[in-house]
Amino acid sequence: MEHERGAGRLGAKEFLNRGRRLNELIDSRLREVSRLRQLAASVSSPPTDGERIEGGIPQSKVENSVVKIIALEEEINAEIDRLVEVHREIRVAIERLSSPHERLILRERYINDMAWEDIADKLNYSIRQVTRLHGRALKSFAKANAPELKEF
Repeated sequence: MEHERGAGRLGAKEFLNRGRRLNELIDSRLREVSRLRQLAASVSSPPTDGERIEGGIPQSKVENSVVKIIALEEEINAEIDRLVEVHREIRVAIERLSSPHERLILRERYINDMAWEDIADKLNYSIRQVTRLHGRALKSFAKANAPELKEF
């Protein structure tokens, strides 16, 4: 994927946002599974017509739906594993910053997915102060992680 900063290279914010985007995708898929489960539960399974699939087991449309839901859940589990790895990479990169305040702001925003208002309340700062510190933290992050950012 090509970014405005050049192919194969992410800026600090793009690097940090990878976890947030993956988390949004997982949440979307979980909502999809929930909706599919509701649909499958709302339809009663008619008796099978004796049609057999591989292995000789009769299978209804509801059973087919459940199998597809389970396959989707397995995909989600793989995405969750990837999210855990991405968060680990982000945590390691954030820990390279020397300022505890900058580390905290980046962790709350990009690991814990907190809104600016919630971060400001937690730190007893105004939203403007938090966004200003965030900008400074991004610059520090980019400087502390320059070699790693070039790899992505």
